[in-house]
Amino acid sequence: DNVVVDDAQLPDLGPETEPEPVDLVTMVAALHHVDVDETLAEAARLLSPGGRLLVVGLALSATPRDYLWEGISAVTNPVIGIAKNIPPRRGDLRRPGSAGGQPDPFPVTDPTTTFDQVAEAARRHLPGADFRHRVGFRYTLAWTKPAR
Repeated sequence: DNVVVDDAQLPDLGPETEPEPVDLVTMVAALHHVDVDETLAEAARLLSPGGRLLVVGLALSATPRDYLWEGISAVTNPVIGIAKNIPPRRGDLRRPGSAGGQPDPFPVTDPTTTFDQVAEAARRHLPGADFRHRVGFRYTLAWTKPAR
């Protein structure tokens, strides 16, 4: 009863709208589509004390460490793809990815911000955030807004 799921966009929640603080902000493969500094600052502002920001993102590779993770992902991604998209068995309700030449309904763009640039923005706006490289060409960022 105390949960509301909302698809509001950050620009709709500007300071002039005086939104209620929220307990959770999630971003999945979205942060590279927007200004990272502005978006992390805005997410931090919107969260209530103790609220969580959870991000799964994509970053541009620029350092040897980044390229090492790319190499690992180049090996693991096909394995993960095969495991996730095995042909469904009779009666299985899972639907494989967009088959049949259907265009992807979501915008696609390559990241222009590096892992280190995202990490620096996180340090500026989200002190103490947990920020990690992940396989699958991804990173995760998790932050809990401190109590006042």
